[in-house]
Amino acid sequence: MVRQALLDGDGVMTVDLSYDRERARVAYDDEITDVDDLTRATGGIGFPSQPAEVPTNG
Repeated sequence: MVRQALLDGDGVMTVDLSYDRERARVAYDDEITDVDDLTRATGGIGFPSQPAEVPTNG
């Protein structure tokens, strides 16, 4: 459910989830989407989220 909500977003390329650690690593095109869009996607299905670290380019 979480994986699909993220993958359904424009610009999302890959999603690696760890349900045990409650973490997701998302590769996305930052010219199309951003962290706010990703957190809205998970929150919209009842799984509020926040970045674990500051996104970096590269």
